[in-house]
Amino acid sequence: MREINYKPPSSTSVFRLGLGMLGGLVVAYLLFASWYQVDQGERAVVLRFGQLVGTSEPGLHFKLPWVDTVRMISVQNQNNRYTISRRIRATSSLRISR
Repeated sequence: MREINYKPPSSTSVFRLGLGMLGGLVVAYLLFASWYQVDQGERAVVLRFGQLVGTSEPGLHFKLPWVDTVRMISVQNQNNRYTISRRIRATSSLRISR
Protein backbone atom coordinates (compact mmCIF):
# COMPACT_ATOMS: atom_id res chain seq x y z
CA MET A 1 0.00 0.00 0.00
CA ARG A 2 1.21 3.48 -0.88
CA GLU A 3 1.57 6.19 1.73
CA ILE A 4 0.37 9.75 1.05
CA ASN A 5 2.60 12.41 2.54
CA TYR A 6 0.57 15.60 2.42
CA LYS A 7 1.53 18.47 4.61
CA PRO A 8 -0.78 21.52 4.48
CA PRO A 9 0.96 24.85 3.90
CA SER A 10 1.81 26.78 7.02
CA SER A 11 -0.10 29.94 7.83
CA THR A 12 3.03 32.06 7.35
CA SER A 13 3.54 30.82 3.79
CA VAL A 14 -0.14 31.48 2.95
CA PHE A 15 0.20 34.95 4.49
CA ARG A 16 3.35 35.66 2.48
CA LEU A 17 1.67 34.48 -0.72
CA GLY A 18 -1.37 36.72 -0.09
CA LEU A 19 0.84 39.66 0.82
CA GLY A 20 2.91 39.14 -2.33
CA MET A 21 -0.21 39.01 -4.52
CA LEU A 22 -1.61 42.15 -2.87
CA GLY A 23 1.72 43.93 -3.34
CA GLY A 24 1.78 42.90 -7.00
CA LEU A 25 -1.72 44.29 -7.54
CA VAL A 26 -0.77 47.60 -5.89
CA VAL A 27 2.35 47.89 -8.06
CA ALA A 28 0.33 47.12 -11.21
CA TYR A 29 -2.28 49.72 -10.25
CA LEU A 30 0.39 52.36 -9.60
CA LEU A 31 2.04 51.58 -12.91
CA PHE A 32 -1.16 51.93 -14.94
CA ALA A 33 -2.66 54.83 -12.95
CA SER A 34 0.47 56.98 -13.29
CA TRP A 35 0.09 57.75 -16.99
CA TYR A 36 -2.46 59.86 -18.80
CA GLN A 37 -2.89 60.90 -22.42
CA VAL A 38 -3.95 64.30 -23.73
CA ASP A 39 -5.56 64.23 -27.20
CA GLN A 40 -4.88 66.75 -29.99
CA GLY A 41 -8.01 68.83 -29.41
CA GLU A 42 -7.53 69.03 -25.64
CA ARG A 43 -5.29 70.49 -22.99
CA ALA A 44 -4.99 69.17 -19.46
CA VAL A 45 -4.99 71.04 -16.16
CA VAL A 46 -2.99 69.23 -13.47
CA LEU A 47 -4.13 69.68 -9.87
CA ARG A 48 -2.16 68.46 -6.86
CA PHE A 49 -4.42 68.16 -3.81
CA GLY A 50 -6.79 70.61 -5.55
CA GLN A 51 -4.15 73.30 -6.23
CA LEU A 52 -3.06 74.18 -9.75
CA VAL A 53 0.33 72.67 -10.60
CA GLY A 54 0.44 73.22 -14.36
CA THR A 55 -0.98 72.43 -17.76
CA SER A 56 -0.17 69.68 -20.23
CA GLU A 57 0.00 69.75 -24.01
CA PRO A 58 -1.06 66.80 -26.22
CA GLY A 59 0.86 63.59 -25.61
CA LEU A 60 1.58 61.00 -22.93
CA HIS A 61 2.29 62.35 -19.44
CA PHE A 62 3.09 61.13 -15.92
CA LYS A 63 1.17 61.93 -12.72
CA LEU A 64 1.32 60.85 -9.11
CA PRO A 65 -1.63 58.54 -8.32
CA TRP A 66 -3.80 59.60 -5.35
CA VAL A 67 -2.00 62.98 -5.35
CA ASP A 68 -2.54 64.52 -8.80
CA THR A 69 -5.85 65.02 -10.57
CA VAL A 70 -6.02 65.75 -14.28
CA ARG A 71 -8.93 67.63 -15.90
CA MET A 72 -9.23 67.68 -19.69
CA ILE A 73 -10.38 70.87 -21.44
CA SER A 74 -11.40 70.98 -25.09
CA VAL A 75 -9.72 73.70 -27.16
CA GLN A 76 -11.45 72.95 -30.46
CA ASN A 77 -13.44 75.67 -32.19
CA GLN A 78 -17.10 74.85 -32.32
CA ASN A 79 -19.03 76.59 -35.07
CA ASN A 80 -22.78 76.29 -34.90
CA ARG A 81 -25.02 77.63 -37.64
CA TYR A 82 -28.67 78.19 -37.01
CA THR A 83 -31.26 78.88 -39.65
CA ILE A 84 -34.52 80.58 -38.87
CA SER A 85 -37.52 79.59 -40.90
CA ARG A 86 -39.91 82.47 -41.53
CA ARG A 87 -42.76 80.45 -42.94
CA ILE A 88 -46.16 81.29 -41.49
CA ARG A 89 -49.14 79.08 -42.13
CA ALA A 90 -52.56 80.50 -42.68
CA THR A 91 -54.89 78.98 -40.15
CA SER A 92 -58.55 79.44 -39.32
CA SER A 93 -59.62 82.57 -37.53
CA LEU A 94 -58.11 83.26 -34.16
CA ARG A 95 -60.51 83.94 -31.31
CA ILE A 96 -59.39 85.54 -28.08
CA SER A 97 -61.81 85.38 -25.18
CA ARG A 98 -61.54 87.27 -21.92
